[in-house]
Amino acid sequence: MTVRVFPAANHMLRTLPFVAGGKWDWPRAAPGYLELLTEWVLEHSQATTR
Repeated sequence: MTVRVFPAANHMLRTLPFVAGGKWDWPRAAPGYLELLTEWVLEHSQATTR
């Protein structure tokens, strides 16, 4: 098991700058989350050739 922490992200792995003390902005994916998710999917979905 691996645990990853995305600072300032909520349970939907979105950052909310206004809540964190910044100016208002649309919720965005936590920095690094989409890249990590993409890597995991590619790593676990590779077809094996025989």
